Formats: sequence, structure tokens, C-alpha cells
Amino acid sequence: MAHHVMALILEQPRAALSVIKRLANKSAIKVTWLESLWDSVPDSRPDLIDLATSLGQANLEAVSALDWIIRWLALELGATDEDIRLPDPAHLWDIFGEQLKRTPSALEAIPPDWPGFSKAPKHFLERVYRCKFPALDNGLVAICDVSMLDRRLPSYSAYEQFAALDRKDRELADLWCPSTDSEKIRNAIAAQMLTARAAERCAARYFRALGLQVEDVARLQLDTTAADWRVMDLKVDSRYGVDVKNLRRTRHGGAHSSRWKVKAFKTDARGSEVLLCGVSSPYTTLDGHGGLKCETGTRMIVLGVTTASETRNLLRSFGHIYRLHVNAATKLVELPAWSWDYPNAHYRGRNTALRELVGWLASSEPGWIFRGAAEGIPPVLLALCDTSCSLETDAHTAGQRAFLTMLRAHVQRVRRNDDAVRGLPRLPELYLFVLHFWLHWRSQNDDVNTAELASLFKWGFSVSSESPRATAFGSPRTWQPVSLASSVGVVDPTDTIGALLKALATLEKNLSRSTFLELSDLTIFENGVLVGTLPDGRRRTLLAHCGGKDVLNNQADCGFRPLVFGHEETCACGRLICPQCKCCADPRFSVCAQQNKRLENLMTARFAEAE
Repeated sequence: MAHHVMALILEQPRAALSVIKRLANKSAIKVTWLESLWDSVPDSRPDLIDLATSLGQANLEAVSALDWIIRWLALELGATDEDIRLPDPAHLWDIFGEQLKRTPSALEAIPPDWPGFSKAPKHFLERVYRCKFPALDNGLVAICDVSMLDRRLPSYSAYEQFAALDRKDRELADLWCPSTDSEKIRNAIAAQMLTARAAERCAARYFRALGLQVEDVARLQLDTTAADWRVMDLKVDSRYGVDVKNLRRTRHGGAHSSRWKVKAFKTDARGSEVLLCGVSSPYTTLDGHGGLKCETGTRMIVLGVTTASETRNLLRSFGHIYRLHVNAATKLVELPAWSWDYPNAHYRGRNTALRELVGWLASSEPGWIFRGAAEGIPPVLLALCDTSCSLETDAHTAGQRAFLTMLRAHVQRVRRNDDAVRGLPRLPELYLFVLHFWLHWRSQNDDVNTAELASLFKWGFSVSSESPRATAFGSPRTWQPVSLASSVGVVDPTDTIGALLKALATLEKNLSRSTFLELSDLTIFENGVLVGTLPDGRRRTLLAHCGGKDVLNNQADCGFRPLVFGHEETCACGRLICPQCKCCADPRFSVCAQQNKRLENLMTARFAEAE
């Protein structure tokens, strides 16, 4: 049979092709036949590619998929509208991928500027790029690791932390308790102080896990000759003072909620700001044996660090985007939930990998490989890496292009020392950029669709913590980032960026542009509350979180977020009414009469149900 077909190819190639196409057993086809016919019957080349694909599906070893993809590309690149139909190469790409799994060294046969990168399916591109270009692979792994940190926050069992408290810890907590004649108040404060001490130990454990040296300065308070404890709780790497803040979670506010307020900001002996380190803890009570108890299964979570000036300076730093009045408080009263992010030591691996990625993007631009890889990388990350590729697509709307252009300009403005990773913002900066962009874009355009910005944070590639290079071009375990910010390298476990975009999308539906343009004295307070004055002179809260107490649940702090103008009802006092506890409380103001009336009605209804 083989000799007959080969002779026919030499004498009557078209007849030979007909015979080959009629073969029921595709595995009987010889790749040498197809190669010989390639020049003999050029107008039948699409049929030869189809036959090669069938042969590869029947026997992976029988055909080099790369050779036939290259042939297909030659037809594709030279095709005109009058040309005959070209075959679908999808199966060829799959065959090539399977062959690469068996022989990863075959990647070396692909040139860096291969036109096939612009035609290959995304799942294939990810495998090839990550195997062939370590900088991209390392960047993807680093981003995935950040995403995983959203799931495994630096969190510790509350009961383990409580059990670790020793006699000196209890003595220290006793020093912090003010004297009172009320046993109930005394016990409540004692539980709070012991929890605060557990939070300090929790923060110390976290910093040590980062490989940093930690000195427990707070414990020195028991030694009357020591003085550092007055300004810091911990000293890290013998240089950085850390003031640990125990953030007791509110009922409906989640991990980042707290009614904690800053009383004073501290500086160390060198005049440097002392870092604030937030530790989210459950509400606790004494267990009757001098220890603590809380709800089963609760965790103590290190939320990150900030400084006295970080949020305040950031609030004032976006005037080039939109002039937003910042309240003139002399000190922070309540830090917003988005003010925390982790220290540089937390992001060492990410920073190293992203520096490599930035260098790789710069050296690859603007070739085939760069444009192909850019389809898989979030446009926001490309803008943060200061590359123009993210702006060069017609698929983006005007709003998306404006967002990316402004973000890239912001990165260029704040970058220092030519360090590309300095352009990667901390969570507070990213949050405030999104808010200011929305205010700017809303004031300039009638057609605003904030929801479309979320897609700019998403990967076209499947983010994976395992390198295909390490798995012989296999299929590593993949997952989707749990938050928008983590998809571009910033830990954001409660998805504050995603929640903000949703809140702004809701706000733009309930606040017409004409009304928005008439707002005056648009103010963001240092606790994150956004307020504006309507044309009638009445102040209205636009974005907020609940500062009230749940009267139906032992007066527990509520903390529900977010509250959005138009989605929640507005009280006569101008503040938003929480759907959970019916409060409109704001710690900056006294309780309004309308709130008291709502709560009285709520209690009356509850008593009526009980009867």
C-alpha cells in the first residue's frame, strides 16, 4: 500500500491525494506523503493541513505539529479574501501542546519573534510564554502568591494567643486598666487590655515570620528604668518602632472593621514616625479564671501597617486628578478600612519578580511576543509597570482608556529612583486613585459606567502558583484571585477595591450627573466618609460605613459597610441609615432625634413579637 501511494504521488499527485483522503484508518497515513504533496498540489494545502491534524490526533509521534502550524501560518499570512477556506488550526495547537509536554526542549525551536504568537490560543500562549520566558513565569507565580495571601492572611487562633499569655503579660495588662468601682466595667476593660496584649504578641509573631528581629518593648514597662515603651510596643530590626493597635471587630463590619480611634501619634527618639500595626481581634470576655474567652473559631488577624501621615498625605495628594476637600482635623479620629497594607518585607518575593517582569516587558516591546503576552496580563498591571501596550487596544471603552492613561501618568509622577516596583501602589493609594478618577470622570462625562473598570484588573491567563517549567509543561493547579487588587499584586483580603467600584456604580445610578455637578464642598473625611452639599445647602452623605450600635444585639457596634447614597435611605439629618441596625450614627456628630425614634420603634416591635 505504501509503495503504491508513493508511486502515485510521483506520477499523479492529485489522484494520490484523493486516495489518501479516502483512507478510513488515518493512522495509516504517512507524514512523508503529505510533505511530498505540499509542493505538488499547492492549491490543496488546506486539505493537507487537515490530514496532518488527523494524523497527529491518531498518533502524536507521527507528525511535528510545529512544522504544520508554520505551514498554516504561511497560508494565513499570505491569504486574500479570494483564497479558499483555511482549516481551523485549533487541534494542531492542542497537539503541539501535548508534544511539548513530552519534549519541553522543543520550545527552543520557537523563535522569540515568531508570528505564531499572534495566532495561538491564550491557554497555549500561557504555557509557551511561561516555559520560554522565566521573567513572565516568575511574575505570574508572585502574583498568584499574593492572591493566596488573601486566603491565608497572617492569622492566628485567638485561643492559642490567649493561652500563650503568661504572668508578666497579665501584670502588664493590669497596669493599663484604670481604677473603677464597677465590677462589670472593670472586667470588660480587663478583657480588652488582655486582648490588646495578645494583639502585641500576635504582631511580634508576624514580624518574626518575615525574618525580622523583634524586641518586645511593651514588656519593658514592668521595668521602671525603661522609657521606649512610652512611644512603641515593638522595635523591629533595631530601627523601626511599632505601635500595635488592637482593632476589635464590629458585628457587621468584617475583618477590617473597628471603632478604634487614634488618640495620639508617636515618634521615636530619632524623630521618625512610629508605625501603626493593626491586629483585628474578636470581642472577648473574662473566662472566670483570669483568662479570655470569645466565640469558637475566631481568629486574630494582622491587617498590616500604616503611619500617622500616610492616609492624610494620600488624601491630599490627588488634587491633580480631582480637587476633593479633605477635612481639616488636626489628628486622625478613625482610620478607614482601606488604610492598612503590609510592609515591604511582606512583598519581597513579589517585588523581585515584578522587577524582572518590568525588565522583560521593556526589552520585548513591541514585538509579537509582547502583544501576545499583554493579552493575558491585566491592563492595570501593565499600566502600573509603565507600559503603553495596555492603552493600545480598540476593545477598551473611552472610560477604560482614560483610567489606564491616568493611572500610568500617576505611576510616572510618583516613581522615584527609577525603581519600577515603586510604581506598584499600596492599597490606600490604589483605593484613593480609583475614587478620585471616578470623581473626575463623572464630572467630565455624561456616559459613565464604573462597573466596566473591574475587567481591567483581570487576567487573560489562568494565574497559577506552579511554574510550567517545573511541571514539564503540564497543567499546574490554577485558581482565580479573590480580589481585584490581589490580581495586580496588592493583598486585599476584603476586596475593598472591588467593593468601592460596586459602590460607585450604585452611586452613579442614584445620583444624576446634573445633581453631582451641583454638589459643593465635596469632602472626604479621614475615616473614609464622603459627603457633599446639595444646592439647597443641605449636607448629604454619599459613601460611609455604620457608626451605630445594634440595639437588638446587646448594643454591639454594627460597622456595616458600605452605605451608599440612593441605595440606603437618607435620614432627615443628611446621614445614611444602616439597613442592619437602623442607625445613622457618625462618631463626629451627636445622635439625631430621628434615629432615637427609629430605634424606639424597633424595640417596640421586637417586644410586641415577643408577646
